[in-house]
Amino acid sequence: RKLAEAHIALTKYVAKMNCATMMPPKVFINHHNQEEGAVDNLLRLSNESRAKMIVVSSRGRYGIDRFVFGSFAEDLLLKSKIPLYFLTYQIADLKEQRSDKILFPTDFSAHSEKAFDLLLSFARSSNLQIILYYAITISPTIMSGDGLVLIPENYYEIQESDANSSAKKWLSKANAAGVETNFTLANLGVGDNVAQEIIRLATKSAVRFIAMASSSGRIGSVFFGSVSREVFRTHLFPVWICGPRALEDEKGAMPQDLV
Repeated sequence: RKLAEAHIALTKYVAKMNCATMMPPKVFINHHNQEEGAVDNLLRLSNESRAKMIVVSSRGRYGIDRFVFGSFAEDLLLKSKIPLYFLTYQIADLKEQRSDKILFPTDFSAHSEKAFDLLLSFARSSNLQIILYYAITISPTIMSGDGLVLIPENYYEIQESDANSSAKKWLSKANAAGVETNFTLANLGVGDNVAQEIIRLATKSAVRFIAMASSSGRIGSVFFGSVSREVFRTHLFPVWICGPRALEDEKGAMPQDLV
């Protein structure tokens, strides 16, 4: 009975979307709150339907915190071979309508490049532009005994040169893929305000969503560690993210900086 009621409710919900390309909805029964089984069912369905992305919805104003920090999302991120797209319950205070742009903060690592390659495919099929973002910063914890921050000689010049060199290669790749991509380089100086700058740029550019790459390990120290955690917690923009399985190559090997 509950299965039938759930299916009717879901069918009505999908009908309101008025999307001609929407596939028939499916309802799974999760016995005894076994979240691992729910994850496996969802991944099995995504594999059978050859999905390119899994969209994860909020369960209400505060529900997404409990949901995302729970084991379901953790297992989903670690097991999924395709990117995840986390919706948000809030809307950024944008002065203009959201543009056709995606913000992709990067550290130009190998796993970030693999995520960028996957994002290019999505952006091309959806006719979206990409803003590639790199922030030069230095941790305030690098200090001398008298409290002065120790900055290596020519640190910013070297960082800027390396970033521009990497960006040139990525922009060339995006151009070959037919995706309009622009590079933004920010020198934030000493401090840890990268997340705030990402949100500021996302708001200023009225982006559709923010895209990120995760690395290996548990979700508590990966996706929700440092910058990614702060960006997500604002709930102002949807977040597209590639988990470690999505970053594997055809042979199941990870990029070297994830090993």
